[in-house]
Amino acid sequence: RRAGIEAVRLDGADPAAHLALGRAVSVVDPALAERAYREVLARDPEHAQARQGLEREQEYLRPTGPGVDGDPRRRQVRAFMEEGLLDEAARVLQSLTDAYPDAVSLQTAWTALHSRRGDLGAAEHAAREVVRREPGWVVGRVNLANLLLDQQRPQEAQQVAREGLDIDPRSALAH
Repeated sequence: RRAGIEAVRLDGADPAAHLALGRAVSVVDPALAERAYREVLARDPEHAQARQGLEREQEYLRPTGPGVDGDPRRRQVRAFMEEGLLDEAARVLQSLTDAYPDAVSLQTAWTALHSRRGDLGAAEHAAREVVRREPGWVVGRVNLANLLLDQQRPQEAQQVAREGLDIDPRSALAH
């Protein structure tokens, strides 16, 4: 990504630099990638790579379904986290949380984000919110139990895991 940005800085008029930028930021910033491809197309409306890139970005920005699970920002959060861009992930995740305040899956994402940042207290808080909102979801309890273990709290983790077994005795996740 940095190489693409540097290429555009070095020669903002070079279509190859704009293509490099579009490819470099495609997943983490599809709007910027779209602008880069449009810049190439403004100079050469028939440029095949720019046209393909633009179509890909427009598809990426299109919702895949209703609600939070179909919101393209979900993919951005995942991409930012995979790239280690945790502040950017938090910014987008907050915009999703504002739009979908009742979405339990976003609390699970906050749990993962806080864990990646090393803020186990905030991760635990988010995990407990998941359990509060979805008390019958064993995976939520397993995530909480693992966070408690990470904090050297085995008795609490064991209790949370037992609660998961009480919900679904056959669940391999809670064993």
